[in-house]
Amino acid sequence: MNEILNEFSQMWHQNGPLAVVGFVLVIIGVCIFGVGKKIPLVRYMLGDRSMITQIFWGSIITTLGIVMIYLFRH
Repeated sequence: MNEILNEFSQMWHQNGPLAVVGFVLVIIGVCIFGVGKKIPLVRYMLGDRSMITQIFWGSIITTLGIVMIYLFRH
């Protein structure tokens, strides 16, 4: 666990906080895209129970996170 926290801390200081936020968005987007069907709370937050909406929002959030990582890296 300490190794994970150390890597996260180094990423925060080397890349900046907005790149770390982008990384978190990528993780959330991939989770929504991949396993959102098995997590009902995520599906209710998206306002729809369809897989098309799950795929759409997962793709949008993941793309936004990747763009943030690309733009705010040093």
